Amino acid sequence: MNDDNRRFVEDYANPHSWLLMADNLHEQATALYKGRRSSGIMTKTNANNISATDHGRG
Repeated sequence: MNDDNRRFVEDYANPHSWLLMADNLHEQATALYKGRRSSGIMTKTNANNISATDHGRG
């Protein structure tokens, strides 16, 4: 096995590295999901249901 292949196996094909990455992604997703309740987007529309920022391009 050459050095490039060995580095790939040691760095990226290591099951422990995948577990750590999955745990990190899960923590980030959980934080985003919990934070969604405290934020929101409101869109003001007119009587024709056109957004104030749409300017009739919808």
